[in-house]
Amino acid sequence: LNGYPLRSAEEEAAKEPRQWVVDQVNAPMHLNGSHIVENWDLRLKSYRASGEEPDAALVTRYVVDKFQGYAPSWTAFHASLTLDTRAALKKVKHETLLLSNTGDLIFEKCREAELLRGDMRAHRIEGGYVDIVDQRPDEWVAAVASFLCQGGPS
Repeated sequence: LNGYPLRSAEEEAAKEPRQWVVDQVNAPMHLNGSHIVENWDLRLKSYRASGEEPDAALVTRYVVDKFQGYAPSWTAFHASLTLDTRAALKKVKHETLLLSNTGDLIFEKCREAELLRGDMRAHRIEGGYVDIVDQRPDEWVAAVASFLCQGGPS
């Protein structure tokens, strides 16, 4: 499970993340393209704040994906914020890898999953941002391959 956040009971009851996702997917569009520029600038600012240098091709893909509606990345994001992740994680019965990266905005929430399920293997990639799979595919694939082939990274 990559970047698997646990929400508090209060967050779950408030359903605030769910509305945030709906607002993101249904964001207003403007004929002058300012909605694209605003999202582009937000991505750049966030990457730089995390210490990562933005990749123009990746930033382009993420901004375009957002305005396509329920593109694959947004469908997954929506699912991650609408699922009761704590209850779902408790039900997992198979050996599982909890993969996260320290630069992700949800890193601390991912650490809670490690604490809840100490029987699962955890692996952290240092740094990165929310798009670690795209930013550092070789490190990400190596962690997954190690888990699958050797019982997992620790």
